[in-house]
Amino acid sequence: MCVLRHICASSVWFMVRTPEEFAVDLLLASLRSLEQSVNQLRGKLIDELAGALTISEARWDGDPQTVVHVDRLIPTLAVPEGTVENENDDADTDARWRVLTAKPPHLYGFPAPTSALEEFHRADARKGRRLLVRDLDAGQVAAVLAWHFEQGPPEDAKQRRSRRQRMRPHLVTSMAVRGDTTTAVRGEYVVMLWYLLLIVAAVDRITVNRHRVGVVADNAIILTPDELRALGLRKGPSGKHGGYSGRAYYELST
Repeated sequence: MCVLRHICASSVWFMVRTPEEFAVDLLLASLRSLEQSVNQLRGKLIDELAGALTISEARWDGDPQTVVHVDRLIPTLAVPEGTVENENDDADTDARWRVLTAKPPHLYGFPAPTSALEEFHRADARKGRRLLVRDLDAGQVAAVLAWHFEQGPPEDAKQRRSRRQRMRPHLVTSMAVRGDTTTAVRGEYVVMLWYLLLIVAAVDRITVNRHRVGVVADNAIILTPDELRALGLRKGPSGKHGGYSGRAYYELST
């Protein structure tokens, strides 16, 4: 009887729905399906990038350092598995994008707010803490990202930590795309910025294995709230629970 009552109630609910409400329901269902697909793609890309990274240990001034290097050509956004690895020729006609760890000196002429560029240049390029993507078709830098390596032992995946016991993840300190593009091109560049974010997630997977990447959305993160959400970032925990203090702290769970 309870099941029958539920079916009847559901039937009445469908009968009173307007076409506009049906359209919204279908859109929400499509978005949920898209989010599941994006999550699956994200996991595959992180696995692929983890295999493409070069991570080495060095000692500078007597202190151990983790050095990250990547230099990767990508033909299209749609077929990341067809990338050509470790090529250094920007004239490769099969490639649309080049993703790499930026080298010193500073990056000049990139149209982005000063706050983002200052934070980007504050990151240590020798350690691979600056990432950028070049649009080879346009002959320009499309997006930049800087990040901080969070030291500490890897978290044991078999032993789940409580939120209070979790340790801080690697932290993204600067993110920006070019400010002189059309809306359509900016959309492409934000997708490639997502790719840079996944590189940091791949570094996490190889090193501290926190299964997440942190972002403090201050004035060095030049993205709208909608763009942050589109990148898969969600509100993160407080400093007491393995995150960072402040309302503007987000995390990408991997």
